[in-house]
Amino acid sequence: MHMATNSETIITLGFEGGSVDLRRKPSTDGTWEYAVSRNESAMADLLSEEDEDLIPMLVSEPKHWVPSFDEGMRLLEPYHWQRCTPYQIHPEYRNHVWDHVVADRHSFRSMDRWARACGVSYRPDLVTLADWILASRSTVVLTGAGISVASGLPDFRSPGGWWRNIDPTTVATVVALHQDYDTFHAFYSHRIRALEGLIPNPSHEILAKWEGQGLISAIATQNVDGFHQMAGATTVYELHGSIKSVRCSSCNQPATVEAFLSKTPCAHCAGDLRPNVTLFDESLPQDAWENAMKAISVSELVLVIGSSLNVYPANRLPRMTNGLSAAINLEETAMDSGFNLVIHGKAEDVLPEIDQWVQSSR
Repeated sequence: MHMATNSETIITLGFEGGSVDLRRKPSTDGTWEYAVSRNESAMADLLSEEDEDLIPMLVSEPKHWVPSFDEGMRLLEPYHWQRCTPYQIHPEYRNHVWDHVVADRHSFRSMDRWARACGVSYRPDLVTLADWILASRSTVVLTGAGISVASGLPDFRSPGGWWRNIDPTTVATVVALHQDYDTFHAFYSHRIRALEGLIPNPSHEILAKWEGQGLISAIATQNVDGFHQMAGATTVYELHGSIKSVRCSSCNQPATVEAFLSKTPCAHCAGDLRPNVTLFDESLPQDAWENAMKAISVSELVLVIGSSLNVYPANRLPRMTNGLSAAINLEETAMDSGFNLVIHGKAEDVLPEIDQWVQSSR
């Protein structure tokens, strides 16, 4: 093949009978041009019967130069490059090649070898979950504290958090509210101030995007931080209430967060103020609970993110579906065996990769 002497190979793909290269050379305007060359000594008779359709491609003339990498990748289409073995991929192009692999993933015999050649991690379990999300006509997501850690909000069960320094079952209770208001107030004042300046992280944003794309029908959350709504989600069932609103513990009249933080009594009855969160000895908000149960009962997929499912009765929800269930959590939980698929990892690491697979197939 009479290629320019200043060209270089950026991709080499192997068949049983030879190889094909995608090459680049500088263009006159300082960018790159791309063309395909092939191994002249390819032994067509070594091709498997399955690959007989490749024989004409191995003896065809080289293609012309094209002005972009994407067009160069299209020059490889006649060679059925998805069925090839990637021998070499130039480091500058590995991410670009992987984008093409992701976009056409159902055409590949082996994703693993392409991932290795591109220097990226490939987790089949994430692809499986992406496929379930795309196939489901009704998906409900249940989130816990783990999804908000990347926003800077500590998981209260993590080492050094409030859950290690104080027993919440003795503070986040109606008894403490009425009998030890100073400690109750200090605990929730700390939690409110811990949220100041914090914003949703990409995990919240991805879920809001999926809702907007019609991929999920509702989010039920055990969190009280309001990040899902801040990220743009609209159908959110707050199972444990919201720490961003306040009411009187005596007459239930609404009050401001600022009044609570300053320990100002209720303007209507002089009662003690409290956040609108569900305390340990209280029932869940009826509307949120019933809406979550209804959504999950007709769901085809329930996805739990960042929850150890230790808190009753929210931990009952995943079992209310007749469809598939999946969990994403950093650590193993006692509930793992009840799911069809369990993915261990941080939500902020796992969800963007799943979203990549989801968006590539839309």
